[in-house]
Amino acid sequence: MPWYIEKKAPLVLGHEPAGVIEEVGRDHAGPLRKGDRISIHHHAPCMRCSHCLRGDHVQCETWRGTKIIPGGVSEYIVVPEINLKNDTLKLPDGVGFEDGTLVEPTACVVKSLRRSLMKRETPS
Repeated sequence: MPWYIEKKAPLVLGHEPAGVIEEVGRDHAGPLRKGDRISIHHHAPCMRCSHCLRGDHVQCETWRGTKIIPGGVSEYIVVPEINLKNDTLKLPDGVGFEDGTLVEPTACVVKSLRRSLMKRETPS
């Protein structure tokens, strides 16, 4: 995928990282705290606009403008407050970081299967 890398260079690539919160901003009022193990998405919806209320988050202006800095393939990243608030999950103790990175891709698969209206056959 050289075309993908060339368009993004010299940025650090990667999204859907999982890791540990090392620090939160002094104005952070959410439930996530230093030391929490998390899975984070690289975009976050506002959850208030007409697109979000319909569940069409990719059309949300906030979603389109959010990102993790610089990217998931780095030792440390900066996570904007909106991402931390609206699109970050605390990992249960039994879930490893490798599995945490698969939360968003798995959600995409589940969403596409639901949209396809596929019916599960019941064994006879």
